[in-house]
Amino acid sequence: MPPLECDLQFCDPNLKQDEGRMYECRIWLCPEAEGGYSVIAPLLPGAVSQGGTQREAIENVREALQGALAEYLETDGKIPWLSEAIGEKPREAIEKWILVHV
Repeated sequence: MPPLECDLQFCDPNLKQDEGRMYECRIWLCPEAEGGYSVIAPLLPGAVSQGGTQREAIENVREALQGALAEYLETDGKIPWLSEAIGEKPREAIEKWILVHV
């Protein structure tokens, strides 16, 4: 299994610990045939996005995750994390872990 790539450098270095919660989220970054990338958070149902570059796709899915996580926390107080990924990781996908601040 190849090593996971990490994009933790996207974390806000000015964030104070008491300014919310930080979640480490697994994503699959998938190159698209027409160009750009789609991105899936396989451990949180419905968290998907896309972008023209890897960086844009990661930022877009981070926004989607922030919205979904905030909604779960406000309505239920619980996040429905899955213990196993939704489906299998596409062969061409790049697996990364990102930090998401809520």
